[in-house]
Amino acid sequence: NDSALFAQPLLEKYNYKATFLSYANKMGNSERKFLQPKDMLKMTRMGFWELGTNGNRLTYINIFDKEGRYIGVKDESELTSKASVEYYNHYLMDFIRDENMIPLENRVEMEERVRADYEVMNKVYTEALGYVPGTYMIMHANALGSGMNQLVANANTDQIQQLFGMNFNREGNAFNTKDSDLYNLTRVQPAPYWSTNHLVMKLRKDQGQPMQFVRGDKRQADKWELLGGAAEFQDNRMVVTSPPSQAGGVYLKGSEASDVTVSAKALGNVVGRQSVYVRYDRMKGSYLRLLLENNNVAVEQKIAGQPPETLFTYSLPKVGWGEEDLQFDKASVYTKEQTQSGARDDENDYPVNIGGSRVLEISVDGNSLSLSVDQQLILDQQPVHASIGAGGVAFESQFHEQNEKDDIYDAIFEDVRILSKSSDRDQKLLFTNKPTGFTGMVTSVQRTVNRAVNWAVETF
Repeated sequence: NDSALFAQPLLEKYNYKATFLSYANKMGNSERKFLQPKDMLKMTRMGFWELGTNGNRLTYINIFDKEGRYIGVKDESELTSKASVEYYNHYLMDFIRDENMIPLENRVEMEERVRADYEVMNKVYTEALGYVPGTYMIMHANALGSGMNQLVANANTDQIQQLFGMNFNREGNAFNTKDSDLYNLTRVQPAPYWSTNHLVMKLRKDQGQPMQFVRGDKRQADKWELLGGAAEFQDNRMVVTSPPSQAGGVYLKGSEASDVTVSAKALGNVVGRQSVYVRYDRMKGSYLRLLLENNNVAVEQKIAGQPPETLFTYSLPKVGWGEEDLQFDKASVYTKEQTQSGARDDENDYPVNIGGSRVLEISVDGNSLSLSVDQQLILDQQPVHASIGAGGVAFESQFHEQNEKDDIYDAIFEDVRILSKSSDRDQKLLFTNKPTGFTGMVTSVQRTVNRAVNWAVETF
């Protein structure tokens, strides 16, 4: 329900049309969180909606837990905890197999099972809506025609081409051309952590057309020069979005100083690069940089005309995350043999969707640099090269190669505070977006309300 509720005003505002995809087994059932046929028909009469389908049901087969125990076949409602799942497949994506991965059905039985599932879909939609939606988005993406059992692929292809006019089969680009295979179209699956500019950047990459990025608070945004990518300023948050496979950044106008202290809370995902530059002389190409990358920090200096030099590295305390954060993201990528042999990398690497939170403070005074992380001093009076004199302050974002699906990254900085010291040691506030007084109280209340709304949407 909430998908249509929140989208409808935007469709009307921008005169867009959207496709609403549903599952057949949610039609006419008692789960009122899902739109019902009368709601869908009303939506199509509005002129902003077309209907599509994700299939008959979300059911998992050939499930094994982390101890290698065979679980078998479970509907989504029966598999309430996903934390223990190591391997699985979707109902239409394979033969149903036993604990030794030997098929429990022959070819004829498999084809009949697949055909029956599409027939149920046909019957439900015909009776509920009067027709079968022409657009199909098979679950899961990237399997059909890409390494799965060919007999199963053929059984699905036959049914799809009889029942639908198109199938968004793969995750990939947002843009399909007139020459694209109607039964092998691509779709983008935005992650919940993407910023608005992240999605717009992805659309620009796929379509090759100019895009208008959001800036947020114009008063704040005007204080910064965009060095690449996009940046949004909202209340106490600054989100710097990188271009694909490149660095994105912002430079604070008028921040040129020798002695400066910069503090901020870095909230971008752990897998990625978030940087703070001080004494950044763009003409000479010299700077000092604090880099937060995959839960490690590094301090670099770059002397004019020379490559960057690493002065200090430090592994931060491990960021906590649960297996449930994976939410099947990797289970279908590997074969059962690969999971048993340890081919999965999430035991050692952070999943790409895990958010981080580190309070950073970098301070340069004379020819020395100090660094604190989460109020702990981890580097005190590190010598820096005397030729790296006055320069400005900049923030930067860049993706990490571990994220093979997405080469765009959002660096998120909250409660930014930038102070400079003059020759007489007086401090001057160059910039802050940290709310104080009544504004801070209002911001805190808004955050609490937003968290409560998000919880309600996700829970109910």
